[in-house]
Amino acid sequence: MTRDQALEVIRASFARGTASPIFEADRDAAVQRLASELEGAIIEPVPAKVLGVAYHDTSLAQILAAESPLVVAHEGMNWLGYLPSHGEFFLAYGSGPTQLNALGFHSPDAFAE
Repeated sequence: MTRDQALEVIRASFARGTASPIFEADRDAAVQRLASELEGAIIEPVPAKVLGVAYHDTSLAQILAAESPLVVAHEGMNWLGYLPSHGEFFLAYGSGPTQLNALGFHSPDAFAE
């Protein structure tokens, strides 16, 4: 996957809308601002190594064991992971793409993750 392909899958997620709670008076403007910020954080995708999953009551740990995830965006200690075979995103945190812990949730909604 290239950076342009990562941008495409993230934009496709934006086009589907988001169920993520956004507590601002003008939700549409907030979504556009957040989309722009996320697009600015997109990186050249690299393989991710997830060392742990914080919330274990989801299927993410099983998916990660069977798939090679990528990270496609990064800001600070936060990394947006991508599961190519599922077309889903997950949020992880850590100092680098090979030192990650995932929160435990995954979905096709890049905003929600």
